[in-house]
Amino acid sequence: MSTGPARRHLLRLLERVADDAIDDAALTQLATTRVGSLAAGLVAEAFASDDVTASAPAQAFVDERLGEFGALINAETRAAVARRARALIAERAP
Repeated sequence: MSTGPARRHLLRLLERVADDAIDDAALTQLATTRVGSLAAGLVAEAFASDDVTASAPAQAFVDERLGEFGALINAETRAAVARRARALIAERAP
């Protein structure tokens, strides 16, 4: 089971902070079923950052965070989260 900041961040975004017992496969599966929540959480974090004032930096923030999750989320989920995040960002910063 992986440990570290990326795992803790993903658990927090998926509202499973207290669930350290979840293994990586289950965490990956959970992320797959919670694409909308994951995207919304990352977009909220992006716009809360002082460095993000427009849509391009917000998407870059989301993409960077998705990359940090590494093998904890699969490529298909990463792409789905990025697509959903783009739509959410467009709503907030057209």
